[in-house]
Amino acid sequence: DNEIAFKINRMSGAPVVYRPEARLLHDHRMEPREYLTREYNLGYCAPGFAGKSPQCARDLFGRDILDNAEAAYSREFVQRERTGSARALRSFESLAEMPASVVDGPSQDRLLALAYQSHLPLKRWVWRRGLVDAVAGVEMNADRALGELV
Repeated sequence: DNEIAFKINRMSGAPVVYRPEARLLHDHRMEPREYLTREYNLGYCAPGFAGKSPQCARDLFGRDILDNAEAAYSREFVQRERTGSARALRSFESLAEMPASVVDGPSQDRLLALAYQSHLPLKRWVWRRGLVDAVAGVEMNADRALGELV
């Protein structure tokens, strides 16, 4: 989707507009491991995407993810943030055990925002773990990567 919007913009000059007020109900449940596996796979595939569409990737990621400095930063990030990500994984997985009705009520928006914000460091760790594995030529294996957090 991002690459199509990028190409249309480059070919026609049509602007790509971000509308934060636009909402779409996207209802398909993912278990925590499925979600994190998807994030790992996105990180793993990012270098291939950047190699095929470098300008789009630079615009999307805000940096050159194929740069050696980016790979070095990602390796350091994965090492530095492993312990915090392991703690976050346990909390994130426990969310799946709660009924959705837990957030019903007047504080629903704040509770959902809190849950979302609390998982972002874990999401970033998993994405970068995938990127590091891809750059190192390690076989794509989200289960192995997530096993580092257990």
